[in-house]
Parts: sequence; C-alpha cells; structure tokens
Amino acid sequence: MNYSGLALPYMLKNNNTEWNVIYSDAYDLPCDGYEFCGANAICKTNTMTVCECLQGFTPKFQQEWEAQNWKNGCVRKIDLDCNSEEGFVQIEGVKLPDLLEFWLDKYMNIQECKKACLKNCSCTAYANSDVRGKGSGCLMWFGDLIDVRYFNVEGSEDTIHIRLAASEISRNMNLLLTCLSVFYVIDISLMRFLPLFLESIMVFENCLPIHITAKKESTTQQTISQQFPSEKEGNCCPFLPPAEPGP
Repeated sequence: MNYSGLALPYMLKNNNTEWNVIYSDAYDLPCDGYEFCGANAICKTNTMTVCECLQGFTPKFQQEWEAQNWKNGCVRKIDLDCNSEEGFVQIEGVKLPDLLEFWLDKYMNIQECKKACLKNCSCTAYANSDVRGKGSGCLMWFGDLIDVRYFNVEGSEDTIHIRLAASEISRNMNLLLTCLSVFYVIDISLMRFLPLFLESIMVFENCLPIHITAKKESTTQQTISQQFPSEKEGNCCPFLPPAEPGP
C-alpha cells in the first residue's frame, strides 16, 4: 500500500531486496484507486496531469491541488439555482460516476431523461443507462459526482451530461461564438487573398514559357553567330570561289 492508501502490486527484482511496482493494462494506475481524484473531478491515465476538475468546477483547495494532493476534489464555480436556463455539458468516453445517490428509469429515452433532470433541482447529471448508448434508459445523479475517469477499454465508455449554471452555459456559448468569429474572419481573409494568389500563379505560369523560349532563342542565336560570323565582321556568307568560264 502506498502513501495515498492505494494497494499496489509489487514484484521482487532478481531475487534481491528491491521491490518494483508492477504496471499493466489490466491494472491502470493510479485511476484504479477509488475516488483517487476526489469529488467532481476526472482521472486520466494518458496525460501528465492525472486529475482534472470537471468542466464548471474548480479545486476545493488550490494549493493542495497544485501539490498533487487531489483527495478533496473540486467544487462548482457557480452554484446551481434551479434556473430554467441551466444546461448541460457533455463528456464522452468516461466511466460513469459511482451510484451513491441516483435514480434509474429503464424506459425513458435520453431526451426525456434530460427534461426530468432539469425539472429536479437536485439533479446534477444524467446519462443513458444502456451501456451501448443506443437503447432506452435514464440514470440521474444527485449530489457530488464520485470516481469519474476516462475509460481506456474500447467499447466500454459512456457519455455523461453534467448540469451547469445558466451563467456558465452562457460563458461557454460566448467562448464558442468568439472562436467561430475568429475562424470566420480568417476564412474571409483567405478568400480575399485567394484570387490574387491564383492570379499570381497564372501570371507565373504564362511568363515561364516566354522566358524559356526567349532563352532558347538567345542560345540558338549565339550558336549561329559562332558558326557563321556576322556581317559586321566582314564575312556575311561563306567564301565561294568565282565560277570558271565555259569553253
């Protein structure tokens, strides 16, 4: 067992006194430790930062979090107030939170599940209870979300919808609109310069044969000049002897 209370598998190395921790895909350290990242956080195994707060949450104790002491988890940036404009953020490819305070209806579809969660002021998240994500079934959570992690086993991951305050949803929407505006401006700028760029290419393609032809003509003229000296040199044509008079 390590300092954080997580049981680890060890193996004796080369029959001596040195023990090494065994890492394997089946034992996905450290996220296999229950509630390793605390409440309202997600555990990742493929990043330098193992624990991250879920979107809309912030570390409960920032200094502890920066020191990689994650046991106290995260709290909401903005508390829920049961506003009708509250919404959800979707997180895909995760192991769903532990079922501590939950409600299950296996006949509801996902849209009905969303509406039911919004009507209940204590509902903090919802998901499709069908592990395939295609059938019916509604899971709703109440209170903190415990033991969420990205799941590395293909085909076993789920999608969860986490409830956020209306102002947090608006902030995310404004950020999205800002990003789209930037891409739009870049796209418009590229469209303005594209005709000039294409025209430059066409001019270059048209000038290149002329340059090559002119160069060839210059080279040919130089060759002729070397074989047959010009008139300025006094020899316009090759010297031919006068014809002899006939009998």
